[in-house]
Amino acid sequence: MAKRIDLPQGSWLMAEELLQSGDLSFVDELCTIHDADRLGSFAKTWYTNRQPQSRRLMIEYLNRPLATYRHEALVKRLFKLAEAAADDEMMGVFMVALDRTIRRVRKTRHRYDWQTRESWDEETIQIPRHSTVPRADGIQFTTHQLSRANPLRLFSVATRSYLRRRVWRYFRSIGKQDPQRYAAAIGRAIVRYTDEDCHNGLVLIDNYALTHALFHHSELLVDQSSCWMLADGKSLSELKPAPAFATAWQQNADALIEVLGAAQSRCVRQWAIQLIRAHHPTAILRLPITILLQWIANTDDELALLAAESLGKANNLGSVSVNDWLRLLEAANPQVLDPVCATIQRCIAPEAVSLDEKIKLACARPIPLVRLAMQWLESVSVRSPEDCRILLQVSEAEAGSLRPELVQGVCDRIKASGFRDANWILELLDARHADVRAVGWDWLLTDDKYSNDISIWHRLLETPYDNVRMKLIELLSRRAGDAKQTSAQIVCVDKLDAGLVRTLWATVLLNIQRGGKRKPAIVQAIVERLRQCPGDAEQLLPLLAVALRSVRSVEFRSGLAGVVQLVQRRPEMSGLVAEKFPELEITSSPSG
Repeated sequence: MAKRIDLPQGSWLMAEELLQSGDLSFVDELCTIHDADRLGSFAKTWYTNRQPQSRRLMIEYLNRPLATYRHEALVKRLFKLAEAAADDEMMGVFMVALDRTIRRVRKTRHRYDWQTRESWDEETIQIPRHSTVPRADGIQFTTHQLSRANPLRLFSVATRSYLRRRVWRYFRSIGKQDPQRYAAAIGRAIVRYTDEDCHNGLVLIDNYALTHALFHHSELLVDQSSCWMLADGKSLSELKPAPAFATAWQQNADALIEVLGAAQSRCVRQWAIQLIRAHHPTAILRLPITILLQWIANTDDELALLAAESLGKANNLGSVSVNDWLRLLEAANPQVLDPVCATIQRCIAPEAVSLDEKIKLACARPIPLVRLAMQWLESVSVRSPEDCRILLQVSEAEAGSLRPELVQGVCDRIKASGFRDANWILELLDARHADVRAVGWDWLLTDDKYSNDISIWHRLLETPYDNVRMKLIELLSRRAGDAKQTSAQIVCVDKLDAGLVRTLWATVLLNIQRGGKRKPAIVQAIVERLRQCPGDAEQLLPLLAVALRSVRSVEFRSGLAGVVQLVQRRPEMSGLVAEKFPELEITSSPSG
């Protein structure tokens, strides 16, 4: 039976051209070449190529899973060349690549003792079967089968374990001879690990060399030559930094800080932070302020907290501009806003921040930002109606727990300023937040100018919020008089005073809202008053317009007839009536 391997075949000529140009697609092309002998010979040519792009492509190649068919010779020879050349950087790349090649899994086995006739489940940790790319010798290997094998690894488990131990021996030898070089070399290696390489405890200790570097002397772990196991009765939650060659880290704060800034894995960052706190607590203060500001915005809570604490102790904060501080508040990790706000409050004078910026912070969601803005707003001087309008933007504040206090404080400042505008209180009463409407209603009741403003009553009847409308009806009920008594009073009194007009408005609006039966009497009384006293038209025609548009058809016709009679008897009022009743067409009679 013929042996066949159905694999895509790359072009050496194309690969060489891509290598010379530094094109990243060189790695893709190389992975389609499966000539083991030629790949092995190519290793030395590639490694000794001193062009910067050649090394960059080599690192990219090793960052990919070591699962390319028949590339064993290329990987091994690159490894030996890097080791012979004492190439710390490339050995660090191999350290990460080889650590990723073994991943154990937890499996549950069912056990049965035939003597005692007892059965139980037992959890074990083991390397999955078939964790290598199968050879093609004697196998009909199709492209589809190869694609299914891609998640697997080159070499046997024993070979991979050997190479991982050999990598660690390389770094261990450096640590014994030159601790300073060891810290720099292993530091550049461990920052290459990602969160995916350490996403749970078992995966973490499956990184053989990394575990040596971070936890070599830990009592929680046991080195079983080719892998790490958890000691009996121990938990990985208790794991603390216990690095190999600990004195190298204790004497080299700069190397730890470089690890902290470049680490791609949260596990490595936490390890570095704990060592810095233990052995170099003041080292962070030597960093440029710009670096601390960047770390405060990091999504890693521990790193952001360390930077925020260090920022609070720094002495050269005068170099940070107000704009930089405000940008920091927008970008900072939410978990460190309290210490950051405390530092900013100490470094920035309230008058250095514009009113718009203060309001922007006050409307933010994080509580620390709102508290900071509230303290800054205490020093604001309200100098114009525009300042009042800007301050009232806090009605849209997102921090629900502080919003009532914030809005109340703004209202108090506006009251003290002496500026008045009915639209401001209507803006509060139309706010989407119930607590803001409650503050607005309290302001309405305690300010006589607003509580006696008929235009506010009229507009509030159209509010979509039932709680405001019901409170208004209750207010109108207290102000409205008996409809019959009010009708007689409006016709008989010599002069309408402000109190009577407000009572009349309250009565009409209340009856419109509730559908009162005595509305026609009010309408007729208004018409009769206008016939007798045309000078009251400015006050009464708007009220008559509201009343007529709300009564039933019978009353409407009666009221309309009254308006027509009014125009006939008082032609001089036709222009004012046309203005107040734009839906009516006023024409002169044929007789003129």
